[in-house]
Amino acid sequence: MIKDTRLDPDELLRKIQKEEQKEISGRLKVFFGMVAGVGKTYAMLNAARGLKKEGVDVVVGYIETHGRKETEELLEGLEILPRKKIEHREIEFEEMDIDSILRRKPEVVLVDEFAHTNIPGSRHVKRYQDVIEILNHSINVFTTLNVQHLESQVESVEKNTSVKIRETIPDSILDMADEIVLIDLSPDDLRKRLQEGKVYLPEKANLAGDHFFKKENLTFLRETALNYTARHVNVALDSEKFREKILVSIGSSPNSYSLLRYAKRLAYERNGELFAIYNQTRENLTKENLSQLEKNLSFARELGCEILYAADEDTAEAILRISGQKSITRVVIEKSDTNWWWRWNSTASKLARIPSNFELCLVPYSFISGEESVLNRFLRTSSGGKQYLTSLTLILLATCISLFLEPIAGYWSISLLYLFLFRELDLFFPKDLRYLQDYCPEFFGIFYSFHPDILFL
Repeated sequence: MIKDTRLDPDELLRKIQKEEQKEISGRLKVFFGMVAGVGKTYAMLNAARGLKKEGVDVVVGYIETHGRKETEELLEGLEILPRKKIEHREIEFEEMDIDSILRRKPEVVLVDEFAHTNIPGSRHVKRYQDVIEILNHSINVFTTLNVQHLESQVESVEKNTSVKIRETIPDSILDMADEIVLIDLSPDDLRKRLQEGKVYLPEKANLAGDHFFKKENLTFLRETALNYTARHVNVALDSEKFREKILVSIGSSPNSYSLLRYAKRLAYERNGELFAIYNQTRENLTKENLSQLEKNLSFARELGCEILYAADEDTAEAILRISGQKSITRVVIEKSDTNWWWRWNSTASKLARIPSNFELCLVPYSFISGEESVLNRFLRTSSGGKQYLTSLTLILLATCISLFLEPIAGYWSISLLYLFLFRELDLFFPKDLRYLQDYCPEFFGIFYSFHPDILFL
């Protein structure tokens, strides 16, 4: 059977509309980085100064210098538009003045901090909405963004850094960008800038260095930013080549948020298109469930999903039918956390038993619900003296356990106990603690081997 390779009419229409929209709107250029302080605003201002020398009409809509002298110096010679003053709770704040930009109508406007949340009383809730309005008036925009503010990356960043991300931006907004410029800096160089007071004021810099700006956090964020940028470039270059089609099943559960984020990251990794399916069964939903469902569907749209609706008796049948119609290559679904006799009749189990042309990706409930044991959370979030004390306590505990197990299990089994313990500690603690983990087990092991009875004294 010859496979029909013709474009779906709806997909073709979306492509035509997207191209037409690009022709009438301004261009969006995003200076993208792993975290504050890598030089995004600095690079944006340098690019703007270069354009001005070439005769391009460039203005500053909103720039946040954070008191950095080198950034303030680059503002000299650039036209800075006035900000709009907004009073909130008897305090006066300044926000970007959209009307001032639209009246001035420059070729390029600089807008810092793309994910910023505007003060209540502003025209839009989020700054990216301000940017969209400016783009719709055929004005080009340069802006800045950190990787942790992307919706698809929020849970991954929070889990790995133990820092709550409060300002986010839908991935679909970044997908609108005509150009993404990665501003890269090594973790060591960034920490040096932090210590020199080039990122935050000294009192704030010390606190940041011990928390969000820890080297292991910066290494993770840098890798995330590099991977995201590389995938964005691959999507642009390979747009006409084969792309995976990923379908995620959502419902009225709050877990759908995490499931959607996981599917979005997977779509970037696989250079794929993302679809979300909601199957409306006869089950009556409460007001709370209906409200959550609307939030889930809205969030799916923000991530750039194409929403597919079904009304089948069985969700598994709906997924199979839609997958065939859309040539889906991968289905993402929550793995049930119920007892085994309930799992047999779950959507995931039914899909696993039925032959299909797609790969089934089951996401464990514990992964998407964010549940974590108290011990894991303590080990992962502890720092400084707590980590040393915990390591030493666990080593002593392992030695005491070895004393009682050795007559039964033997010396080599005890060695494996030590090996397992210290490999597990490596997952939670930084490198500077591994010296303790490397030498302490040897000391206690030798001490125990030659003086087993002294532990009874």
